[in-house]
Amino acid sequence: MPDQPRPPQLAEGQTHATDWGARFTRTQGQLLAELPVITSVGLCNVCEVRCHDVVRVAGLTSHCVSFLDGGELRFAYSDRGELIELHCMGISVAVTQDGRVMAGMRGSPALPGFTE
Repeated sequence: MPDQPRPPQLAEGQTHATDWGARFTRTQGQLLAELPVITSVGLCNVCEVRCHDVVRVAGLTSHCVSFLDGGELRFAYSDRGELIELHCMGISVAVTQDGRVMAGMRGSPALPGFTE
């Protein structure tokens, strides 16, 4: 597979906009992503998962995935399929132009295959 372009490393307060409508901003030491559409959330390698909890409450389904290295992926969606929350802490994430979000441990060898 050919090398894919890497997103720019953002300094505090910097923003990067893609030609497909996503916007990434580094603020308070975290990266905030504004994505035009999210069609799916997935894991690159289930062998990196320490635990996965699913909770259903009042028309919402919430997932919390903890990785072996301490990273965490949380997302919730309504019964109508609307994404309500997507939170990534201490993990690597690839986002495709068609709205697929793939998560893995930092440095996961499986993740570059999803990068666009």
